[in-house]
Amino acid sequence: MPATDDAQSFQHSLTQITDHLNHRFKSLNNTPPTPTRSELDSALQALPLEIPSRGLGTSETVDHLLGDITKGLLKGHAGSRFFGLVTGGVTPASQLADVLGTSYDESLQINFPDASMAVALEQKALDMVLDLLHIPVETFQGRSVTTGATASNIMGLACARDALLLNAKHLPKGYTIAEHGFPPAIPIPIPVPSPSRTPVLTSPATDAPAPSYVPAIKVITVKPHGSIYKAAAVTGIGRMNVVDLPATSAAAVDELVGQQADPWGLGFDLAALEVQLRDAERHGQGVIVVVTLGEVNTVSFSAFYSD
Repeated sequence: MPATDDAQSFQHSLTQITDHLNHRFKSLNNTPPTPTRSELDSALQALPLEIPSRGLGTSETVDHLLGDITKGLLKGHAGSRFFGLVTGGVTPASQLADVLGTSYDESLQINFPDASMAVALEQKALDMVLDLLHIPVETFQGRSVTTGATASNIMGLACARDALLLNAKHLPKGYTIAEHGFPPAIPIPIPVPSPSRTPVLTSPATDAPAPSYVPAIKVITVKPHGSIYKAAAVTGIGRMNVVDLPATSAAAVDELVGQQADPWGLGFDLAALEVQLRDAERHGQGVIVVVTLGEVNTVSFSAFYSD
C-alpha cells in the first residue's frame, strides 16, 4: 500500500495528466502538427545536463514533463493534419487502452494462466488481426506481437532460418544456430576442364580447381522494406544474400488475373523466382521467400495477393 503522501501526489499528478490529455484531444484538429523552433529550443534547454543527485519526485517530474517537455513534441500527432509515416494514427480507444496497459505493466514473456489472462488477451488480439485480413486463425498458430516492422522481420527470418537449418541436407540432423553457430557456406564442386577449354582458377597450394561457394541461406524478395536487409544482417544471413528480383510488369499481372491488380509492380516475376528456386535446390541451399504487399515510401499496395 503506498504511503498517504505518495497516493495524494499520484492522484494530483494523474489529474494534471488527464486534464492535459483531454485538452489536447479536444483541440487536436486545430493544433499545429509540429512545434515552433523556439518551442523546440526551449524544451531542449530544459533537459538536465547530467543525472541529478536526487530524484524530482512524482509531482515535480509531471510538472517538468507537462510544462517543459511536451512543448517540444509533435503537437498534432494523431491529428487530422498530421501526415504520419508509421505512427500517428492512434484512436481514442487504443490511446486509453495503452494508458491502462502501462498501468498494469504485464509481462507477456512468461505465461501464468492461473494468475493472469494477459497472454490469452494478446492471442485474441492476434486472432482478430487474422480475421480482419481474412486469414484462417489455424494458419498461424505460432505468433506474437512485436515492437514493429524490424522486430517482426527479424523474428520471421530467424524462425525461417532455424527451420531450414534443422533439415538442411549438408548439415547434421538437428543443426541449430543456438548450439552450433551459423553454418559455413556450401561448396560447389567445379569440374576439371578439358584441355580445349579455358583454364579455371586454381588453388596455388594444390593446383586443383578452387572451390566456389554459395551461402547456406538466401532471401528472395521484390522491392523489400529496408528492415528486411537489417533483419538479414542481425540474423546472420547477410545483406548480400538478399536477392531483390525484378518485379513482374503491371501489364503481365493484369493479363494473368484479368484486371489491373498490380499497378505498382510489386508482384514476383514467377519465371525469375523459379530460376532462383531451382538453382538453390541444385546446391542444397535454403531459401526464404519474402512477399511484399506494400511499399511504405510510395504508399503503393498490391491487390494481386488479395485472394
